[in-house]
Amino acid sequence: MKALVTYDSKLGNTEQVAQTVADTLGEEGIGQLISVDEADALELEGVDLLVLGGPTQRHGLSRPSGPGLSSSLAGSCAGCS
Repeated sequence: MKALVTYDSKLGNTEQVAQTVADTLGEEGIGQLISVDEADALELEGVDLLVLGGPTQRHGLSRPSGPGLSSSLAGSCAGCS
C-alpha cells in the first residue's frame, strides 16, 4: 500500500497535523508528505490512499489546489468512489 498526504497550511497547524499523519503512516512504510505548493508534478500512479488537508478560511479551503494537483486528481480518480 502507498499513501500520500498533501496539505495547504497558512499558519502551520495543518502542516503539523499532516506531518503527524504522514509519520504514523511512515511507521508502516507507506506514508509520504507533500505540500500543495510542491504538488504541481504530483504523481498519483500507485497511490492507494490520498489524504488531503487544508485550513478552512471563511468556511472553505484557503485557496484552490495547484493546477498539477487538480489535473492529477482528475486523471487519476476517474471511476473513484
